[in-house]
Amino acid sequence: MHNNEMAIYPVKWKLIVLFVLSVLFVVIGLLFVTKAIYNVNSVSSIVITMVILILLHLIDSRKLRKSNAEAYAKIFSPKNVLAPIAFMSLVIILEIIDQTRIINRYLLGTISILHFGLSAIYFLYRLVLSKPSLIINDKGLNDNSSLLSAGEITWEEIDEITMYSYMGNRFVGITVNEDKAKRLNKIKRMLLKARNVISISEKSVSIPLTELYDILNELWQRQIQAKDDSDDTRSGNAASETGINRRV
Repeated sequence: MHNNEMAIYPVKWKLIVLFVLSVLFVVIGLLFVTKAIYNVNSVSSIVITMVILILLHLIDSRKLRKSNAEAYAKIFSPKNVLAPIAFMSLVIILEIIDQTRIINRYLLGTISILHFGLSAIYFLYRLVLSKPSLIINDKGLNDNSSLLSAGEITWEEIDEITMYSYMGNRFVGITVNEDKAKRLNKIKRMLLKARNVISISEKSVSIPLTELYDILNELWQRQIQAKDDSDDTRSGNAASETGINRRV
């Protein structure tokens, strides 16, 4: 164990709530796929709800872009805007051409089962094993805060640490360098919304997010300063040796 190691655990009641909600949405997905929900109006209501959520996603993205263009550019890529629009367009087209709503029912049901099924398994795993969301020490941090957690990140692998808000939630965004990003498995790289940015949600930690941001930023800045001092020392020693050699 490293000196000054700090372990930050998730709040258990939040994990329980997220697990129950995930299971609920899995059940709804199963009801759709097994035709237990077959009423046309019920399917249409779910479609309308999804369209509204996607619109909120786009509106919130636009707000973030206006308030902090630099953070938006780092956190989001064009596919995060185009993908929801494409999906929303597909759902609306299917809603128009398929009066029975069978395709939309299977589409929404399958997405719900896959997405929330994985989420439920993850939340149950976190509840049973009770692992820390983050472990912070003098070498860096170990991220286990979400399904897309990055694992071990050294301070040298971090390019920037920011805070941002999205869809009513606050996050700490850790921008990692390309070397670290390449070591993530392909699935995590594909699913990451960010451009080499690991996002830590306030829901996954038990301390205030501003406090977490201050801790990470302070340790990271200290590491940068120590590295700069070390480089200056090496440069000074190299210059001294060159001068001695010339005199000799």
